[in-house]
Amino acid sequence: MHGGRIWADSAPGQGSVFCFELPVDDESARDPSAQPDSQNAPHAADEQFWSYWEQQARARKPVVAYAHNAHARRLLSTHLATCDITWAADETALTQAARDTQPLAVVCATDGPDAFDLAVRSLDSLNGTPLILCALPGLTRQALPPSISDYLVKPVSRQRLTESLDRLGIALRACLIVEDDPAMQEFLDTAVRSAYPRCATWRAMNAQQAWDTLANAQPDVILLDLNLPDADGLDLAVEIEAGRPGLPIIVITARDYPAEPDGDEPDVFLCARRGRFSQREIDKLLNGALESLSPARSQ
Repeated sequence: MHGGRIWADSAPGQGSVFCFELPVDDESARDPSAQPDSQNAPHAADEQFWSYWEQQARARKPVVAYAHNAHARRLLSTHLATCDITWAADETALTQAARDTQPLAVVCATDGPDAFDLAVRSLDSLNGTPLILCALPGLTRQALPPSISDYLVKPVSRQRLTESLDRLGIALRACLIVEDDPAMQEFLDTAVRSAYPRCATWRAMNAQQAWDTLANAQPDVILLDLNLPDADGLDLAVEIEAGRPGLPIIVITARDYPAEPDGDEPDVFLCARRGRFSQREIDKLLNGALESLSPARSQ
């Protein structure tokens, strides 16, 4: 409500750091002696103050999110990269977190047929907060190799890449970029070195060059494209995991999450709340969905 932030960073066995930011009124900062006009109604000033900070808070798009395991949380956090996320440990905590934070919406990743049951259970307790349920690609489908810490679908911004690297929680000293597009190679190299000036980078155009580099180098992370000229990137990730266990890999590719051969199962994206949506909300929801969808592929 003040437009500030509060968050925590935690690593197993290392400890936790709790941080907060509080806003400073720009006018007061410039002129500390300035006093409000005693003739003005204080109620109007209060409303203007709170309205401004509520707008600032909303601009950060606060959401409460729930996913049933760490893999699902990683996927969902990628899609919500521009939001301030409060994670709920379970459905009960989800409701309490929504009361505490007053989010724009509650977002739940679901991987089963019980999505509508979850909606029915949650809507009454959410007090009109919209509930978004979505079945994330990569949850109900083929599991990725454990070494893949993140899966970024192109186009990828510098901010999204930096956030993905930061989530590794390591001191990044060396990075191997496996990408056959020279322009994309240059972008990734520049993005990594601008975020981590002391990080060394190596480049590989294909799987063989990647193996040649790994024979003599010890990168802390690999940025991997899946569409390589001499190998499938997922196969390469499995081989790297076997030869260099524990080496994290961030996939950066134009390929969607790998699907099972049987792709005709129903999928769901549901937005619901107790109470009616406004005309403006309906307009934006409908047009946003239409702009995002692709035509059905011919069978």
